[in-house]
Amino acid sequence: MNVYDALRQMERSIKDSQEYKRYQELRNKIMEKEETKDILMDIRKKQVEVQSFMMMGQEIPEEKMKELERVNELLTFHPTINEFLQAEYMLSKIFEDISKSLTETFNFWMPDFLQQQEDNVEEISK
Repeated sequence: MNVYDALRQMERSIKDSQEYKRYQELRNKIMEKEETKDILMDIRKKQVEVQSFMMMGQEIPEEKMKELERVNELLTFHPTINEFLQAEYMLSKIFEDISKSLTETFNFWMPDFLQQQEDNVEEISK
């Protein structure tokens, strides 16, 4: 079997998975409503800002943390967004596991500074 044939098979397997189907279902629900989509984009923006500080090893300004906390409180009122973020996490975990498996299987070399960034991202995800 060609490597790319195996890749196509893996793509089909992921598309057939419950995780992907749930992610797509919730994504479609969010995209139907402009307000919900805007709230999700705001949450994303705040998360990226905080993650940027963390990845650079900088202290996160208190105002940024408060903004993120306020936005996260909105999730209580928007269960679809909360469910979407959980479904997205589950799908990204599959991708992460695949990447980790391939990296470990083929003993892929990663410079220390990249490994540190990957470790920081894993810590943020927890």
